[in-house]
Amino acid sequence: MSYAAFAIAAICLATVVGTIVAAFFLRSYVVQIVVAVLLLPLILFCLFGFAATFEPMPPRTQWVFRIGYAAVGFGLTVTVVALLIKRPVKSSNHTSEQP
Repeated sequence: MSYAAFAIAAICLATVVGTIVAAFFLRSYVVQIVVAVLLLPLILFCLFGFAATFEPMPPRTQWVFRIGYAAVGFGLTVTVVALLIKRPVKSSNHTSEQP
């Protein structure tokens, strides 16, 4: 892999990770839905890449790519599900009644 391709991949990965982290810390459910929808093409890319590893190639290469595509695809799927699960919002009003 050339240095330019590595730099582009690293920048893309940092952008995706930053977006996911920002979506988790923002309270807006709309932002979480938008980020989840934007991650769907990456999940489909991983699914297509995983399917492409069944074409003829050296066995060691097949397994490396299968594990890589499966791990990234699974991680993105878990992230999308976590973004779409509506969590209860913590109340800032901490008044408690004592008997």
